Amino acid sequence: MILDALTFRITDLATGRLLGRAVVCVAAEYAAVTWTSSAVLNRKGNALTQWSIIGQEIALGVPPGPLSGSSRLCQLLTLDADAMVECASREWLNCASSQDGEALLDDHLMAPVVSAHVRR
Repeated sequence: MILDALTFRITDLATGRLLGRAVVCVAAEYAAVTWTSSAVLNRKGNALTQWSIIGQEIALGVPPGPLSGSSRLCQLLTLDADAMVECASREWLNCASSQDGEALLDDHLMAPVVSAHVRR
């Protein structure tokens, strides 16, 4: 089973400081955020989450740059008006079974971020 996982950066609108990271996978009805101020993984969404609408937003294409505050994706991940949410990456993760999906996505979110810096 292949899971389409989108990773998001959540930053402070005024300073650009990283506030947290999030992963969303509609097929697994999974969304979680980890904040830089805490090592705790915070799951988002519940039985009332409108996964079909979020899936439609993703199918239309996640735009480069900040998501609109009216985006269901943005509203799912944070309600903080002072936060900016933007897609950092999209990856397809190979999952052994549907039961392992949540654990795989948790591990993906909690993995250390490796960034490349270009020297000039």
